[in-house]
Amino acid sequence: MNKLGSIALASMMFIAGTASAAEWQVVDQAGMEVHIYKPDSDPVVNERRALMISLHGCTADKETNGAQWMQDFGNWQPTADKYGMVVALPAVPDGGAYGYNCWDWQPTDHARNNYYNKYVLKLVDALKVNEDLNIDPDQVYITGFSSGAGQALILGCLAPDIFAGMGLSCSAPLGTNDISNYDAELIKSTCLDYAGDNVSYFDEQVASIIIGSNDGQVPTSTQETIAAAMADIYQANNEIDSLSFPPEWGSAWEDGEYERVVFTEVPEMTHAWAAGGGEGDDWHDITQINYPAHVTEWFFNNNKRTGYCEEECEITDKVTAASEVDGTTVKIFGYVRGQNEDMDCGVDTDCLEIATIQLLDTETDTTKTYTTEIYGTSFELEISDLEAGDYEATVVAPDGTRQKTGVIRIDNNKGFDFMTWFRELFANWSWEFPWI
Repeated sequence: MNKLGSIALASMMFIAGTASAAEWQVVDQAGMEVHIYKPDSDPVVNERRALMISLHGCTADKETNGAQWMQDFGNWQPTADKYGMVVALPAVPDGGAYGYNCWDWQPTDHARNNYYNKYVLKLVDALKVNEDLNIDPDQVYITGFSSGAGQALILGCLAPDIFAGMGLSCSAPLGTNDISNYDAELIKSTCLDYAGDNVSYFDEQVASIIIGSNDGQVPTSTQETIAAAMADIYQANNEIDSLSFPPEWGSAWEDGEYERVVFTEVPEMTHAWAAGGGEGDDWHDITQINYPAHVTEWFFNNNKRTGYCEEECEITDKVTAASEVDGTTVKIFGYVRGQNEDMDCGVDTDCLEIATIQLLDTETDTTKTYTTEIYGTSFELEISDLEAGDYEATVVAPDGTRQKTGVIRIDNNKGFDFMTWFRELFANWSWEFPWI
């Protein structure tokens, strides 16, 4: 059977598999194992579904399936349900590059028909023609973590006609195999060369770049350089505070109408995908920002191809919430921006007075409620002397709009505990100490 026949068969298999309630489907499509989620909820824009391609990073060992890894820990499903969005998680084919299921970002001669680019583009083509999925070609986005982010950047530059937005978490740069490249001009020229005759589509593309401040593998400066290069390509010259990401953590650039580029540096986060919820592991952080939720909201509100934010943005108080932990104290902060029918999306109104913060202790399932004043559009609240454990904070704006922080983890180290030390010292001994 030829490749087109294989794609068609896989597509038919997926249609048959999605007739029941929403669940993840695993299909062989475009030469890759792909995990696909089609929610039961209705699409938000134009009665057609957005498509989010999300690429895993290199895996911790050769046996780990990257797509399953991202499905289990990436925390995409709640956001897909909210927006009626299809999520597709491909596993890099043939074991990937460099021995650990990596996407191959290092070559400098990328084209649509070589390396792993051809696989992902064929996947998008197959999903767009699948009538059961009802994909809007103006709402196709690509995101990725680590080597997957490097691959997403390559594809965003190769195919700006296909991808309306790209979300890059800890990305490699373009035009070099040096992860520490800070040459914005090289990234810009390489991206423009990759686009070829499709450079005009950069006029409507957006890019989000995110990294942890404690990333020990990818320099923060590389991410800032990528952001600067994309802002230059998009001719987004006006630096502003983002409406979808905490402004204290970075910068955004607009073209006078839409946010086009946003750079976010998450405090204390290491080399990890900012899942912001779910189970989490060493490579998927649940204690900080929910990147799937924030980047999807940002894509929808700044997609020039749909004009969604010009006509159909919800008339609500827009809330961004984040947290930082210092010992037994947590600082919850963010902003609330009001909108009304006479204002374009994202325009601030006058000061809104009070935000309510609900702090849930996930172990005891008890909630304490706090209030804090909003100065201009910003708020900040410190809560001290918390017991060790995991918490979740929900910020409620005056109109009832709610936004959650990631998991807040308090590690209350009270000093040396002899009995704990004694137990750990003899944990692997065969002796039994019934008094411990």
